[in-house]
Amino acid sequence: MQKADHAKVTAEQKAIWDDQAETYAELILSNDPGDHASKQVLDAITKHRQLAAGSRVLDLASSFGRPAVPLARELPHVSVISTDLSSVSAPLVQKYAAAQGVTNITAQAADAQNLADFSSNSFAAVTCSYGFMFMPDLDKALQEASRVLQPGGLLVATVWGEAENCQHAQAFQGFAKALMGPKFSLSPPWPLTDPHALKQHIQAAKFENVKCAEYSHNFQFQFDDFARFMVGPHGQFRPMLNKLQAAGNSNLYEQAPQAQRRMYAKLPGCIPCM
Repeated sequence: MQKADHAKVTAEQKAIWDDQAETYAELILSNDPGDHASKQVLDAITKHRQLAAGSRVLDLASSFGRPAVPLARELPHVSVISTDLSSVSAPLVQKYAAAQGVTNITAQAADAQNLADFSSNSFAAVTCSYGFMFMPDLDKALQEASRVLQPGGLLVATVWGEAENCQHAQAFQGFAKALMGPKFSLSPPWPLTDPHALKQHIQAAKFENVKCAEYSHNFQFQFDDFARFMVGPHGQFRPMLNKLQAAGNSNLYEQAPQAQRRMYAKLPGCIPCM
């Protein structure tokens, strides 16, 4: 992908998350109170590094504040900076932090592929939960993470596993095909599922002692909440539905939730919660 394409994709992603950030925050906060993903990041930090009082931690692609807010809550002696491509996210982080009684955190908009606001060698740790896989210029994002880390600093990142092991991913693909037709091909963010390839990218950014570990956890979503996130007024599929509707495909807004429910019902052990 050329640099111009990187910029185009980044701009498109920003527009999407500017529109969907609040809906996503509502979905996750309402349906995932256990926050297993943040726990994995926190466990990795405490296992591999003792952060001194006053240390700074930079969280990339924070969205509404996970894992940034839980990290700040569990590590009150450090200062956490939450960043996200979408400028809509910072107020959501502040709201989440206030609800948790967390004060050792700040939030701002920043593109992980260009961390010009942050000095080199200025953070003890950089975290990124399910973010790197969305970035069109992954190598640049990793280079920037390496640049802002202090010597001996720690990078902790999580990415999605293989699509065939993720029922949500399978339903996501099936749902798209149900609306768009069987020939529709969706390119979801699974470019980093091969641990060897992932390590190569990280090592190319001059990280050392790179370790990869697999983990899994289940999400349980209320179907109406998830349907709203996917096909509601600010849903992930809404731009596509708008285009199809404009092209003469009628009743798509009414058909979409039913199609989504059918896809999930086909998957063993995957039951849309009411």
